[in-house]
Amino acid sequence: MFGEALALSDHRLTEHMTPTVKSDRFGVVSSSTKCHACGEWTPVKALLVRGGQWRNEPDDEDDYWYPIEGAGLLLYVQDVNAEALAIWRNAAPWVRNTPSRTAGISYWSNTCVHCEALQGDWFLTKPDGPFFPTTPELEAKVALDWADGSIEAVANVNEASWLDGLAERMV
Repeated sequence: MFGEALALSDHRLTEHMTPTVKSDRFGVVSSSTKCHACGEWTPVKALLVRGGQWRNEPDDEDDYWYPIEGAGLLLYVQDVNAEALAIWRNAAPWVRNTPSRTAGISYWSNTCVHCEALQGDWFLTKPDGPFFPTTPELEAKVALDWADGSIEAVANVNEASWLDGLAERMV
């Protein structure tokens, strides 16, 4: 089901994206979660940036960019440059541009490898979720693979000290 070669044809996004996040360093974070729909364990992967900058809105009039001091997890990724998307989707072919009733938007999100149910970003980043470990044992289950290249995206950035530690360990 997910093993076919990935084409970027479903990168339904504009050629002239106005990003809210830019970074010269990014990677793919890996963990797993129990699917809320079928109860099976499923892998999940997200994009992480180290350094860079972000802003509130693509068309923010003041155009002020805030620095990303450490590592930040990208959430609710609505658009991303084609090279970064290809790296993410090659690592996680189950990531799809999916509509979410909870978020009220369509965004690149994890889907269960067993039943294809959306594994929403809100649930993946709640305490004790795969991308918000609250114990050293849970944190040890999270891996990071750095990518070559830079990233531009329309997304939210979640900065947290545990992400800084993960980025340091996975140099």
